[in-house]
Amino acid sequence: MEYDLHNTNKEQYVNTGYGKIKRSESTISSSSVDENLIENEKTLDIASFLKTVPGVNVIENNGDIKIQIRGNRSLMASNDPLILLNGSPYNAPLKNLNPRDLKTIDVLKDGSATAAYGSRGANGVILITTK
Repeated sequence: MEYDLHNTNKEQYVNTGYGKIKRSESTISSSSVDENLIENEKTLDIASFLKTVPGVNVIENNGDIKIQIRGNRSLMASNDPLILLNGSPYNAPLKNLNPRDLKTIDVLKDGSATAAYGSRGANGVILITTK
């Protein structure tokens, strides 16, 4: 089954960390997983949703999910992105989230993430919104 990720029938918005703006007015590097994709996908795996996002590398190892945005940024420090669930930092494994409870997943990939979230956003930010 194929999904239209670029539906032009309605205006799309980007979650920037400061609020939502129209995608056509955005200058930041971001990608989103649409609610329609989440609703229609038969798998119950958040990693499969993140694998559809350009620039996001998802590695699954024995049930653990490792995520990198824009590749390695440090040899010694963590390369993990900041994950926010409804605006609050989320440090638990992503497999603990029920994909049927998700509304959207937005990924901020450039310097705007650092501007909005400081050094914690330097490796990118994944904004998860629930229904």
